[in-house]
Amino acid sequence: MPLTNPNTTALQKNNNLSDLADAAIAWANLGASQSLAVNAGWIKLPNGLILQWQTYTAASQSFTGGTPYTFNITFPIAFNTVYNVVGCLLSGANNSANGVQFESLINTRVTARILMNTTNTTIVSFRVFAIGI
Repeated sequence: MPLTNPNTTALQKNNNLSDLADAAIAWANLGASQSLAVNAGWIKLPNGLILQWQTYTAASQSFTGGTPYTFNITFPIAFNTVYNVVGCLLSGANNSANGVQFESLINTRVTARILMNTTNTTIVSFRVFAIGI
């Protein structure tokens, strides 16, 4: 069903915004913005909600089994208020880690913590997803 009378020049819902001259400008005028990249990006919705993601990879290094290691991950943009962060280890070389935990969450970064099961030299890589305003 159209938003307005089909005989007018107003935007029509059934056109899926194809009748909008510049969707990017309209999106920005609503207060939204984004930076969409493969390994790190963010989107800010018109209501102020911000979603951010990042793939973090630490250089290959020697890890001692049973010892905790921390990595500071800076968000692509700062939050005014950050609510939560989730993430997971990527499969591959770092398969001897117990998993990843997040701590020390602040508006600009989070600290990721891993614990290796065994002593080895490997690359640690994981994904992070954060939500806030």
